[in-house]
Amino acid sequence: ISDVLCDAGKSCGVESVCLYGGTSKGPQISALKSGIDIVIGTPGRIQDLVEMGICRLQEVSFVVLDEADRMLDMGFEQIVRSILGQTCSARQMVMFSATWPLAVHHLAQEFMDPNPVKVVVGSEDLSANHDVMQIVEVLDERLRDKRLLALLEKYHKSQKNRVLVFVLYKWETTRVEKMLQQGYYATIVAIWVGKRCQ
Repeated sequence: ISDVLCDAGKSCGVESVCLYGGTSKGPQISALKSGIDIVIGTPGRIQDLVEMGICRLQEVSFVVLDEADRMLDMGFEQIVRSILGQTCSARQMVMFSATWPLAVHHLAQEFMDPNPVKVVVGSEDLSANHDVMQIVEVLDERLRDKRLLALLEKYHKSQKNRVLVFVLYKWETTRVEKMLQQGYYATIVAIWVGKRCQ
């Protein structure tokens, strides 16, 4: 999201910063102090910089919550509520959520317009496609690569089938791709989907 906004903002002078943990706060604080139009960030780091008095949200008039269900699943509900509670009361708000559990519904009721527009892509019925056989295996993390190679040997030996490999994190794509290429599966492309598979 940050990369896209940086590219899009260059031509029109819109400045953005990406706030996330696991890295030095210094450059993020400097960017905020220099004046920013758009903040993209993780709940924990945003809250941290708000508590330090560096990131002030009172003038925020447009809020986008992406992966709202995922944030709540990961235990960020109180932080998200705190962040939203500090933004301008006349804000516009958009929420994206793959699922619509009760916690996300309550969050939407509390912080959004009383009559929000809800757009559903596909069906709200979360049942699996009955035309597709789905087999779920829960494995120790250390056994996943070996199991993936065994499954590819079984189902992709002829290399006539098309295979998609889903990973949880974007950085995992490079590691999985190299591992597959070493196993002579150069035609398989590992893609990042985020929350779908582990």
